[in-house]
Order: sequence, then C-alpha cells, then structure tokens
Amino acid sequence: MPDLIKPDALKLHSSARGRAAAGYATRVAQNTALPDYLDLSGKMCWVAALYCAVQADALSKKYFEKVQHQITFQTYSFFVCPTDAAIVSAIEMRALPQGCILAFFDFSFTPAKLVHAMISSGAGFACGNKNSCIGVGRDVGWESHNLAEKLKWAAGTDGFTAPETDVSPGKSKTRILKIRYRPLELMDPPTRSLNFKKLG
Repeated sequence: MPDLIKPDALKLHSSARGRAAAGYATRVAQNTALPDYLDLSGKMCWVAALYCAVQADALSKKYFEKVQHQITFQTYSFFVCPTDAAIVSAIEMRALPQGCILAFFDFSFTPAKLVHAMISSGAGFACGNKNSCIGVGRDVGWESHNLAEKLKWAAGTDGFTAPETDVSPGKSKTRILKIRYRPLELMDPPTRSLNFKKLG
C-alpha cells in the first residue's frame, strides 16, 4: 500500500493550475446559461471534475481522454485512492488548496467504494455534479457548495454522515463517507516528478 501524502505538504501547492481550475469551476456554477454548464452537468461526477480542469487548461486533454472511461466505483488508483490524504473536519476542508480532486469513499465496502467526486475551489468550497449523494445540492447540475459548513461532520469517524442510496429493506437511511484528495499536479503522469511520493 502506498504511503499517505501528508496534507501539510500538499497545502504548499495551491498552484496556478489549481487557481485556474477553481476559478473556472466557480464561474460555471454561478452562470448556468454558459454552454459549459450543460457539458459539466451531463457527465458522471468524477469525469466532470477532471473535465473542468481540462477546460481550465489545468490538466492535459491527453490524460483526460486516457482515464475518463476507466474510472469506476471500484477502479480508481490513477484517480484518487483511499490511501491519499484525508480531510476529516471542517477546519481541514477550509484549509484545502484550490484545484484538488476530492473523492468520497464508502469504507464499509472492500475495497472501498468510490461514491462521488468534486474539485476544491478554496475556503471550504468545492464544485461538482450530482451532489445530492453526499447530502448537499441537487441530483443533477454543476454546483458550488461550502462543504466545510454543509457536510454533517461526524466526530470520531474521520468522515461525515450522508444519505444512504441503497433503499433495501432494513438498510440504514444514512452512511459514513470519507474524503480523500489529490492535487492536479499529481493527476497528470508527466508532472509526477514533483517532490511527492508516487501514488496508485
């Protein structure tokens, strides 16, 4: 298993890439008349998060085209892993740099199940599509949300309480999800020469 990348190390890199992606993500969320709003709102959440970065020239189109159809609920090592750095509180969410890909995992599955993805936009905010699965926003539509304030952080779980989407009889109505993140600099293989441990 690869080692966790330490959050403090990642916080040194709120880069030009990250700022560009965060700015683009927020502009589209705030201007639903833009053609890009429909593009982002029509994609699977993890594809939309990467596509946002591509549109902001913060991630290579070549990398996006290579991986967009490979990410699934249980195939994600080249995306964001359960062993990547964690966000476990509102304080850490507010400190997260712009332009990190957020992955939301359900660790009650083995391996952990990828449930949702967004892109961080700074000050506790993140943008994404199909956000209702984590308890904020709508079923469909590219949105910006203050996750630091809106998520139901659950003390002692390293995660937050979210709606359970499995409506089988006897199932709890809620579940605990946990956030892992990876900055854009680590998404694109040619940039992995940065001073971080290689993941995935």
